[in-house]
Amino acid sequence: VAPGKRPFHTLMATLITGTGDAPADRPFVMTIGTPGGSGQPQFVTQALVEMELFGRSPQQAVEAPRYRMGAGRSIDLEGRLAGPTAVGLEERGHEVTLQPDWTADFGSLTVIRRMPNGVLRTGADMRREAAALAW
Repeated sequence: VAPGKRPFHTLMATLITGTGDAPADRPFVMTIGTPGGSGQPQFVTQALVEMELFGRSPQQAVEAPRYRMGAGRSIDLEGRLAGPTAVGLEERGHEVTLQPDWTADFGSLTVIRRMPNGVLRTGADMRREAAALAW
């Protein structure tokens, strides 16, 4: 700690709401979060892409294989991303390291999402002890 220094942190509990001018026009849509240091923004973004672009449920998004970018061209992949994904990244100059599947190194996402019909759906990660509950 010193003057002019910025502490490193990635605290990023995420709350997504609808859009509108008044607070009543911005209803709860989703909350998502994970521990994981510098991986937090990466893991949250990966799960959001799974849900929004590929139509996955919260649980399917949480269970999807993950990657974690490091310094320079280094990237860690869960073993389930071996094969064409790893080869393609290596061909593009990345330094790929395959990691065991389902380890806490890839976070522990939990999600609560309100579906268009009002039903709350959850997802909880088995990479660590986790549970997602909605009422």
